[in-house]
Amino acid sequence: MNCRLSDKPVGFAKIQAYFPSQSIFDPQFMSTLAIVLAVLLALYFAIKILGRRSAIRLMVENYGLIPEKLAPLSDREIKELLAKLHHMAERGHSVALETATRPYR
Repeated sequence: MNCRLSDKPVGFAKIQAYFPSQSIFDPQFMSTLAIVLAVLLALYFAIKILGRRSAIRLMVENYGLIPEKLAPLSDREIKELLAKLHHMAERGHSVALETATRPYR
């Protein structure tokens, strides 16, 4: 009886046999990864800029605000102001709405 180990891969080596023996530090892989990350980053900032412009346009059209006065505000401040204005408009608080929009007219 021959007690020799078989030549078949066992365990993790069995899984590795199905994949090509490329390193993750392969130059082609790294350049592809850099391009994908750059595209995702550009997409993130494009969505962020479009969301900001949309919120400003909505406040200009609905509440008569001036875009130049809204420009120095941060994204968070614009988001909070829009939520506050929507809340006041839904509740019918016209005096509070007028007071909140006065600095931006």
